Amino acid sequence: MQTTESSWVREFPNKRFETYLHSQAFTAHQREFHIIAFLKQGKIQLHHRERANWLNAGDCVFIPAGEIHAFSSVTQVPSLVRFHYIDTLDFIHAAQGCVAPKISHIANTKNVVFEHTDFLFKELEIPIPKSAYAHWLAYLTSSLCRYFGQRLIVSDRDLTRLTGAKTHIQNNLGCPFSLEEVASQFCFDKYELSRKFKQVFGVSLFQHIHASRIVLGKALLGSGVTIAEVALELGYSDQSHFTRFFKRFVGISPSIWVQLARSAPLTPPLPTKMPA
Repeated sequence: MQTTESSWVREFPNKRFETYLHSQAFTAHQREFHIIAFLKQGKIQLHHRERANWLNAGDCVFIPAGEIHAFSSVTQVPSLVRFHYIDTLDFIHAAQGCVAPKISHIANTKNVVFEHTDFLFKELEIPIPKSAYAHWLAYLTSSLCRYFGQRLIVSDRDLTRLTGAKTHIQNNLGCPFSLEEVASQFCFDKYELSRKFKQVFGVSLFQHIHASRIVLGKALLGSGVTIAEVALELGYSDQSHFTRFFKRFVGISPSIWVQLARSAPLTPPLPTKMPA
């Protein structure tokens, strides 16, 4: 487990995380990976596609990569939320080439993923063996595709080229990119690359570029680099430009993120009873 006395998010093996939400509201944002969110204690609102749904203790949902959403904790009682992040490529490999289904109403995924909470979140500090995780992920992907009745298969050739484009971007985050340049390098028409990249990874090529830069930006901010310095390091024109994209992929501004990361209590007390 990775944590510090000033952490507001605790990280555990296998991309599992735990955080407390207390009278906090995140702006609508999207992530470049799939998310399983499990409300261990408390009560929060999930906002998705102009809908707001209450999640109560014990609820668990699947949020596909690229879906714009937001969480808000509107009660005075802290809520304990656990997350698991699933790489889009891991999902596709486990689903034998099938991409994640399109989901119009995230709250409906509670019917599919509720049975997975014990496997993922019962013992956070214990790493999940690779073979057990692969078996679980194959079962999850099969359940989701079957429940939502969708099965879009990506060919091995396309997946290899798209993965190459993704790796190229991640290895050159400080460089400017053009759709034409990336498409040409990986033998795509620019419109084909744009369409297929979003189908497979949930976000567009340029959304992925910014999402990857924000991941690096969070690491730099956590090491003490100023927001203005991070913005220039990552190729943004100024701090406000960087802030706009940071909020799009994190849900809060970089200044608030730094404040929470440095000063928020690690484990605020939870009462034994939660409000209805």
